[in-house]
Amino acid sequence: MDIERSLLRIKERLGEEAFRGHELLTYSGVAIPDRLIIAELLLRSSEPGKYDAEKLEWVGVSLELMQLAVARHYESHSGDPNVSLITADYYYARAISIASNLPCVRAVDALSRAILEVAAAEAVISLDGGNGDGEEILGERAGLFAIAGELAGHLSEVDEVAIARLSNFTRRAGVIHLLKSGTLPQSLVGSHPPVARVKEDAASILKDLPGQTAISLAQYMAALTA
Repeated sequence: MDIERSLLRIKERLGEEAFRGHELLTYSGVAIPDRLIIAELLLRSSEPGKYDAEKLEWVGVSLELMQLAVARHYESHSGDPNVSLITADYYYARAISIASNLPCVRAVDALSRAILEVAAAEAVISLDGGNGDGEEILGERAGLFAIAGELAGHLSEVDEVAIARLSNFTRRAGVIHLLKSGTLPQSLVGSHPPVARVKEDAASILKDLPGQTAISLAQYMAALTA
């Protein structure tokens, strides 16, 4: 698979899906990110030669719409907060709608679980200021990343053990992204193991993944932690 070409197609489709449906979206302040970190993680987690690229790319669009929804829902923005919430609701619904039309029965369930995990983590962050078990809270907050690995495994038709390993790795990648984002309360960051420790845990998982997938994910991790 040509990852860069697939990412370009995902970005093009994401741009179409993110701004169609209602004129309000034109004024939402949403910008398509330069790097589609979750879609790239999905693509790199997929075992070469064992999936349908078209399905995989649409799953990538759904995941990135969910990422936009999470950003609009929970992160601080200028402008009308009601517009942010409405935009987030639209993106959640659009992501689920796209997933429901894919021949992957677990896609909708997986995306729904990710929404619940992220919401549970954000509730703790908002209500308690991030005080608590940082490892548990950030693990939940990285739920969308974990789902990328899970769905990549299902679409590649690997066994359940491999799917669990992929999900564990991609969750850790999500935690590193969050730790480096600068958007979390310092109390939460301070109660979590450092990036270097999370990276070591992720590297230990790579040893048990297929060679080409492991190499591709190692490249992703290197760029993420640079």
